[in-house]
Amino acid sequence: MRVDDSNRVVRLVLTDNNLRGSIPSGIGNLTSLSLLGLGENHIEGAIPPELAVAARDSGRAVRSNEG
Repeated sequence: MRVDDSNRVVRLVLTDNNLRGSIPSGIGNLTSLSLLGLGENHIEGAIPPELAVAARDSGRAVRSNEG
């Protein structure tokens, strides 16, 4: 995890942590997030709308983990 000068989360990399389930919608509350790494886990379901909207509004890319 990396934070900016205001202690806002800007990077959250949880790659290869054996995470299971879906991405919680609350992750969309991290309004300064520029990188969310969830690869090599067992994430299921859709990208939460809150995260997709935040990415769209900031011009960031949201990618699925499908092969």
